[in-house]
Amino acid sequence: MQHAICRFYESIEQLRYKCCRMFEVDDSLDIKFENFPCKPRCFRNCTKGVYFFFDTNELRDDGATHRVVRIGTHAIKHVEGKKQLWERLREHKGIQAGGGDHTTSIFRDLVGKALNNRDNLNAPICEEAVSNYIRGLPFLVLKVDDKEHRKFVESRLISLLSNVNRGGTNPDCSDEPSDDWLGRHSDRPKVVDSGLWNNQHTEDPYNRERVSCCLSLLREYVNAM
Repeated sequence: MQHAICRFYESIEQLRYKCCRMFEVDDSLDIKFENFPCKPRCFRNCTKGVYFFFDTNELRDDGATHRVVRIGTHAIKHVEGKKQLWERLREHKGIQAGGGDHTTSIFRDLVGKALNNRDNLNAPICEEAVSNYIRGLPFLVLKVDDKEHRKFVESRLISLLSNVNRGGTNPDCSDEPSDDWLGRHSDRPKVVDSGLWNNQHTEDPYNRERVSCCLSLLREYVNAM
């Protein structure tokens, strides 16, 4: 499993470089919602894909690499078939004034409940706090036009990065969230146990062959960006 996780982050490093060129910035950590009030030009050619959120306060066990804290996609259910990548990301971002609606996004809902558990916020303030939190997270996007590929990549990578599957591995490859990670205040055990802002697929069994296939597919799509 450790080798697979290293392969994943190697592809992510390559994706960082390509996304910086797409977003016309020098540092991938500048790719945040707070820096993009409108739809970036790059999304004209990247309307379908998978996204990755990082937390600048969360480091992997190496003490240097920012940990992925959320993986997501869009338009994999029939009812969402016409929704594009930026539309999904914009739902996470919230409205421009700083508020939002937690019911439009599972990501917002998970963050909102964790904030409320930690800080006991009332509804309007909580929505604004959710927007501020998510807007401060760097993110990367991967262009994946094929719906089944998006679904496969998302589910297998969540399973790979979930701490649920890492107990007792040898050598150890935990990448535990920090003590201060907001997700520790979540009311969802799957978020707390996985170290991810994800609920689905965090408890999927680790399958070496399927993960290897997923990582090969990931590398192909990163190379094609």
